[in-house]
Amino acid sequence: MSQKGFAPIILIIIVVAILAVGGGGFWYYQQPANQNKPAQQTQENLNSSSGQDISGLGGEDISIPTGQPNHQDSIRDDLGCWPPSCSVIPDPKSIQTCTDWKAGKQVAWPSCSYFSGQPACQKLCEAETKTGTQSSGSQTVSVPVGTPCNLAPLQRQFNNTPYYTGTLIDDHFHMPQFFKIADHPEAPVLDQDISKRDVACLFAKGRVENAFAFYGIPSHLKTSALESIKEIEQQYPGVIKHFLEFVVFPGYSVDPVQIKGILDANKGLFKGYGELSLYLPHYANVKPGDPAMKELYKIADTYNLIVMMHPIEGQQQAVEEMLRDNPNTQFLFHAAERLSASNMYLDTFLGKYPNAHYSADIILFGDDSNGRPLLDAAKSKQDFIAKFKQNWQGTLDVKVAFWKSKIEKHPNQFLWGTDRGASLWNYDPEISAILEEYSRAFIGQLNSATQEKYAYKNAEYLLQNR
Repeated sequence: MSQKGFAPIILIIIVVAILAVGGGGFWYYQQPANQNKPAQQTQENLNSSSGQDISGLGGEDISIPTGQPNHQDSIRDDLGCWPPSCSVIPDPKSIQTCTDWKAGKQVAWPSCSYFSGQPACQKLCEAETKTGTQSSGSQTVSVPVGTPCNLAPLQRQFNNTPYYTGTLIDDHFHMPQFFKIADHPEAPVLDQDISKRDVACLFAKGRVENAFAFYGIPSHLKTSALESIKEIEQQYPGVIKHFLEFVVFPGYSVDPVQIKGILDANKGLFKGYGELSLYLPHYANVKPGDPAMKELYKIADTYNLIVMMHPIEGQQQAVEEMLRDNPNTQFLFHAAERLSASNMYLDTFLGKYPNAHYSADIILFGDDSNGRPLLDAAKSKQDFIAKFKQNWQGTLDVKVAFWKSKIEKHPNQFLWGTDRGASLWNYDPEISAILEEYSRAFIGQLNSATQEKYAYKNAEYLLQNR
């Protein structure tokens, strides 16, 4: 096709690229024929230069008569998604995707709802992912959609005994983000840095079987985020136990009206709400006893949701009132072991309130020299593995000494988890394997009556009828 007819469009694309170069994310540019001149005039320019009949540029079907000799006959129909030159796209990842598509290579499409602002790209994404194929001229390449996972059996690197070999459910697993977070750039983005399949395939029978998965859904990406969650459930049913956390920016972060609306529109999708990480800046003005929070607990009761909370210093009185006033709502706490009132969360509340539960998770894997959890503080996968292996037995001994008596005193209310997801390498299968082996060694140190409860049965109990 002659470049003459695209000259005005290319100019627009270059301007948009300059404006957008500061932005991140998985970016595509849709050819907006109607932004420069009427569609009919644009079509005439294209017809006069190439002799083709093209309709609906910028999102509608494009047809090329097969009876006319033309050098475009062998070019794939992108439905108007890509610009004439991939080089004008400001995002390097998207340049590569565009280039790969035009070269006939497989493309790892994100959720098609991501392209809600670019209808042509959304159509192209849907056409290829729903049919499970990507065409390359006369060749068809199979693209697995919801391909079954093939997680290898765990290969042990240490010889700890006793050693737990039963079922595991991770009660604290953070899903990748839905957008790049400026003050946490190492946090991966779903379907950009890691695919839905790669996340789901971290779990398998005989290994860690499934997980309570926490999503942070920002208000401006509500629709596309919910579509992604539903796609995961459709493709990998039951593997991920979805927890909703809907965050409003700016202002007060908890909006019960919108939360209820999401739950009404997605009945049965979510098993819990959280993690309510009350130490984060956007929760600075949120307290467990606030009216909006009390309304949230009522919603959790109505919709049978588990509430996961990371409390901070000085909140124990409000938390006790929360437990007392909402006996039918199950609460799961985490990371209170370093608070001055830690004994309230690890013992007192568990003894007084059957609806109180506690996740002993990331702290099990050790700390750095500043007392930060090693899984968060390590600089890379290699850094974590080296330090973790070096201190393996010493860390295990310390953690067993601290946690064993507490877990065995309340065997029905402690749950195992990892609390991973801060960095892309946290999702690496090798990290999964080493965390699993260590956890099995830790659980093996508990008495036989407690092991399965902590490993998975208490999690199953919380999931009953949800």
